[in-house]
Amino acid sequence: MERTNEQLIAELCAGTYRPTELPSEIVAKGWCQGHVAEDEKGNPVDPQSRRAVRRCMRAAGMKAWRTDLVGSAENQGFQEWEFIVHSVMPNGWHSSYQDWEDAPERTKEEVLAVLRKTETIMGLP
Repeated sequence: MERTNEQLIAELCAGTYRPTELPSEIVAKGWCQGHVAEDEKGNPVDPQSRRAVRRCMRAAGMKAWRTDLVGSAENQGFQEWEFIVHSVMPNGWHSSYQDWEDAPERTKEEVLAVLRKTETIMGLP
C-alpha cells in the first residue's frame, strides 16, 4: 500500500518513519573528507551514484533520506536530521558541519559519534 506525503509526515512526526539505512551505517562503510562522495579510486562522484563507496556526513544523510524526493517526508526528515547534527557538534553549533568534518585532524570515529548521537536524539535504532 502506497502512503501519501501526509501519512509519511505524520509518521515522521510520530517518530515512526525510518530511513532504510542510517547515516552512521553509511559512513561506517566508507567515509571521505574534502569531497561529498568518492569512488573506489578516491575520485569525486555524485553521492547518489552507484560508484560512490565513501561519503561525507551530509551525503550519508542525503542517501538515507533520499533527498531527491523534494517535499516528501523523507526530505523533511533530512532537514530535521541536519538541524540536529548542527546542534550536537562538539564545541557547539557550527555554521558548516562540512568544515568541521573536513578539518585535517578529524577522525572517522568523531564523525560516527556525532551521527550516532543525532540518530539517538531522533529515536532511530
